[in-house]
Amino acid sequence: VRDTQPGAAVRMGAKYLKVLHVHDSDGQRDRHWYPGTGAVDWDDFTAALKEVGYAGGMSLETRPDADLTEDQHRLEDQKLAVIARKLADQAE
Repeated sequence: VRDTQPGAAVRMGAKYLKVLHVHDSDGQRDRHWYPGTGAVDWDDFTAALKEVGYAGGMSLETRPDADLTEDQHRLEDQKLAVIARKLADQAE
């Protein structure tokens, strides 16, 4: 269901969900952007997880710019950790 927002997909398949592998994108291509930077409605997604009582794991797939310095990569890792914590908190 390509055009369906992830929240709707969670609600439709709740009993089958065990592990989630998610990322944001422009809605057209497989971009692997940080959550909140593309077309995904993350508030609805986390609300859906809460509604269905999802208790499984979730991995966030991102692709930071390859030209970043080591310090910039470290900052991007910290940024992603903050985003992941926010998503987890919203889904609880």
